[in-house]
Amino acid sequence: MRRWVAAFAIFALFLAGCGRAPASGSEGANAPAPKEQVLRLPLMDEPPELDAQKTTDAVSIDILNAVQEGLVRIGPDGKPRPGVAERWEVSPDGTVYTFYLRKDAKWSNGDPVTAQDFLAGWKRVLAPETASEYSFLLTDYIVGAQDYSNYQRYLMLKEQAEKSPADYRKAYGDRTPAEVVYGEKMDAVPEVTFDAVGVKAKDDRTLEITLLKPIPYIYELLAFPTYFPFHERFYAEHREKYASEASELLYNGPFVLSEWVHGSKVVLAKNPNYWDRDSVSLDRVTFDVLKDVNTAVRLYEGGQIDRVVLSGDLAPKYRQRDDYHVFVEYFTYFLMFNFEKPPFQNEKVRKALAYAVDRKAYAETVLQNGSPPAYGLVPESEPAWAGADTTFRDWSKKMFGGPLFQDVGENPALKEEAKKLLEEGLRESGIPFEKFRFVLLHDDNETTRKAAEFLKASWKQNLGIDVELKQVTFKDRLARMRQGDFEVAYTRWGADYNDPETWLGLFETGAAFNWGKYTNPAYDRALAVARSAGTDLGKRTDAYAEAEKILIRDDMGVAPLDHRAVAYLQKPYVQGLFMRATGASMELKWAKVVR
Repeated sequence: MRRWVAAFAIFALFLAGCGRAPASGSEGANAPAPKEQVLRLPLMDEPPELDAQKTTDAVSIDILNAVQEGLVRIGPDGKPRPGVAERWEVSPDGTVYTFYLRKDAKWSNGDPVTAQDFLAGWKRVLAPETASEYSFLLTDYIVGAQDYSNYQRYLMLKEQAEKSPADYRKAYGDRTPAEVVYGEKMDAVPEVTFDAVGVKAKDDRTLEITLLKPIPYIYELLAFPTYFPFHERFYAEHREKYASEASELLYNGPFVLSEWVHGSKVVLAKNPNYWDRDSVSLDRVTFDVLKDVNTAVRLYEGGQIDRVVLSGDLAPKYRQRDDYHVFVEYFTYFLMFNFEKPPFQNEKVRKALAYAVDRKAYAETVLQNGSPPAYGLVPESEPAWAGADTTFRDWSKKMFGGPLFQDVGENPALKEEAKKLLEEGLRESGIPFEKFRFVLLHDDNETTRKAAEFLKASWKQNLGIDVELKQVTFKDRLARMRQGDFEVAYTRWGADYNDPETWLGLFETGAAFNWGKYTNPAYDRALAVARSAGTDLGKRTDAYAEAEKILIRDDMGVAPLDHRAVAYLQKPYVQGLFMRATGASMELKWAKVVR
């Protein structure tokens, strides 16, 4: 979700994922190292999906970033560093990238990592049977990728129509496979092979990528798991259990997954086959699944773990300590409404629920960690574009005269307005006010439980309605949302790359992570204008801001709650443990324990 999170990366018992800064110490610390270096961290949930071509959640993305590697790796300064590619060249127009792979890049079984391994991974992402929700990270940017993906989907539907006509008709009615994929009947669909995609292996160690247009955040995409290499032979031998156990996956990153006790523990060990192993100081990283913050804090204070994120009620207690830190993320928490479940198709109902929550009180009483209230989707500190000297939020406020909406905390008069909107919306939906109940889906960690309880109390106090809270595991929530099995969900998203598109592309009609099925042609048109603006960054940002205004102020298609910050304790002997703005939220490669 992109990271449902989307996106929720928790190497530190919470939801880290954004901002770029060292967690403590520096990359170049040169104090003497202990004989064996072990970093001990809590993990709120075990990784739901360690298949790089399929994963979407931030817990898995963080683990994959440690055990696998793409063409480049994002360094502590936010700039690309060589990964499997030792160097690269870029064409003058910024659309053709040629990567030269290093000879010593190896899989954990000793096989070389080749250009063909990257092509195999990308071909798999585009294959409809993979059902990769991140396939748009290729189809939106690489020449020919969308055409190839469409053709492969057409072939899959054609086969289904021939072999299982009843199932096909149930899903697609009388439409032909061509109509489903291309929007029109076609006597003959032209064949599109993978050769038409703008990715070419010139030889085992030379890889060329041709983009549709210059992409300022291309290196962040290439460092993302969707673009990781893929060992076809290993997959063929382990297909049924692939990526489900430590032994069912190959590794080419700084670490390998040496132990995975489901629901309890994940252990990483230094990868002896990693090309840059001399830069990796840690011998092991242990993650214990700890969903209770108080338990984690006791373990931290007892010297059994090295880092812990604090819940809102604990943060004030530790603010004056030297090991207390705050990190502002590019993470937004929001309510997602299911537009296929009455009455959430009704704009008035959605606005009533959004207005009735006092976000400042929520941030101050539940979070208590510096997280700012959210009145838009794009976070407060995210730039209008990569390298901009103004934030997207400031740009939006200038365009529209302030925040996109208010709530009962900012404007107490909205309490009556919200209740009136709810009554009208329910009446228009044919639902008596006194019979209106809905279920709020949320995760089973402590902070999320408290947030859900705050929302329930707010809606009872300000709207007079009762809400059922449905607490499930992180993995189960993602599965339910994918299947549309929810009414309203408390969820989040973290930036995959440093651009407004990573937020606003989420809710385009038919988008992979648009699980609530929001749709508005005006929103889609605004996105199209932004995407076609080219190097006119002002026009581009205006269009993205207009899209966000439609989504939030006009429609309340989702209801933003907060832009998350993280308060945490970290032992002073932990150095070089860097948190990142986009993609994986934490970088372990350069971490070390200096006692």
